Order: sequence, then C-alpha cells, then structure tokens
Amino acid sequence: MGNFTNLRAFKIDIIEQDSEKFGIPYKKIITKQDLEQHEDKLKQAQAVIINTCYGKIIQIVSDGKGKIDKDFPYLSKDAAEFLSLFDLKLIGIDSLTVDAYKENIIHQLLFKKNPDLIILETLVNLENAPEEFTLNCAPLKIKDSDGSPVRAYAVVD
Repeated sequence: MGNFTNLRAFKIDIIEQDSEKFGIPYKKIITKQDLEQHEDKLKQAQAVIINTCYGKIIQIVSDGKGKIDKDFPYLSKDAAEFLSLFDLKLIGIDSLTVDAYKENIIHQLLFKKNPDLIILETLVNLENAPEEFTLNCAPLKIKDSDGSPVRAYAVVD
C-alpha cells in the first residue's frame, strides 16, 4: 500500500441532489459534469474527497435506526475516467463504494489507470471538513490483503 500521510486534499461538495433517505437529500450518481467545475482543485490535489451528503445517512444507519440498501451514491464511468486524468494518490467518498450496487467496473477502471491509487469509502462527517486540508490515514496492517479499515482524519491549518 502507498503513502497515507500528509496528502494535500480537496473536498468537493456535490450540491445538486437527486435522491433522499431518512429525509436527507444526497446525490446518487456522480458524473463528469459534477466534477468538471473543480478541475483547478483536482490539478493541485494529491487526494480528492467527494461529499454527496450520504455520510449523514451512514451515521443514522450505524446508530441502528435504518437499513442501507442499493441506492447509495457511486461514480459514473465518465466521472471515473475524468478523475483518472489527474495525478491523484487517493479518491475518497462518503458512500459505501465508488461502484454501483453489485458492480466492480469503477474500481477496475481506476486501478487500471493507477494501480497504486487508494480508494477511501464510507467516509462520514465530511460536512465538518474544510474545502482544503491535509489528509492522513492510518490503516490496519492485514497480511495478504488489498484493503483495510482506516482511521482517516483531516489536519487543518
């Protein structure tokens, strides 16, 4: 696994919301069009964190008040291809996965473009993160694994 510390990160808030759960609106399909307006940030970033507002729903569910189903946010193919144009070391999202329900296409596309890319999923509390920060992640060392739970945290100047 790559370097998880001191990454220059930008948070992208996806404002246009088209779905709702537990009274919380969120964006379900993140498209290239949603990301294009943030191209300047992406050129400067080592890490991008995508906030769809779904992290609030994850927190409700983790409190035992609801059930997550297949309607979580994910990246469209054109969004993943767009993100692949930049020199990103890490892509984070407040969803269960970057792929649609029972898919693995986006993971494959992103890793084909950058085998060392780190994908952080199921992030919460993104509404409290500033637009720009230093991102650190502390993964568990799991032998012969290609993934791990992490403690991800922002360092703010």
